[in-house]
Amino acid sequence: MAHGLALMDGDPDIVALSPYPITIRYLGRNASNGVEWKDHVPDLAVLRRNGDVAFMDFFHDLDTRRDDDRTHALQISLQEDCSATYEVMWATQILKQPRFFNRNLLHANRPRRGEVDLTIIERSILEQRLPTTIEELSNMLPLNVLVERWGDDARSSAEPVAGVHVVFSACLRLCYLGRVDLDMSKPLSTSSIVSRRV
Repeated sequence: MAHGLALMDGDPDIVALSPYPITIRYLGRNASNGVEWKDHVPDLAVLRRNGDVAFMDFFHDLDTRRDDDRTHALQISLQEDCSATYEVMWATQILKQPRFFNRNLLHANRPRRGEVDLTIIERSILEQRLPTTIEELSNMLPLNVLVERWGDDARSSAEPVAGVHVVFSACLRLCYLGRVDLDMSKPLSTSSIVSRRV
């Protein structure tokens, strides 16, 4: 489930997550093959950017709780009662590469309080002609490095921070926020293509 949550939180189309959100009541078969009301609490509910709501459960591929009849009954119940969908995600789906790597990278680079403000760089990226690669963007932008200095040192003493690629980080943040699209078919790198989100 932890991997599934990271995968969902790195999805730019998902704007809210809620673990163990509600109890869903559905009609299912009992041991004597009769029909009865049953309750189920899904692992997660997600709200997508387009307003759609989905409920999901995460399972290991060897999990013995696989029950296609229950899955179908939950899908019907949620669709009829609240126009929502129900999905089961298996470990092989969750860990599929390069999607899992890319979503974790987006999640790790999401905007957080107290971190460096990349607003100027993000704004500059959105003003460029897209689609283009992150490397080409970095070459085009005048502000493409992060510099540091001690507070009482002269501005001219500022030096680039080693190992930080601010244009790459800004592109990841913009994708996380749903402002741009990145080519997710390959592991994200400076050769990834950034395009305007439709």
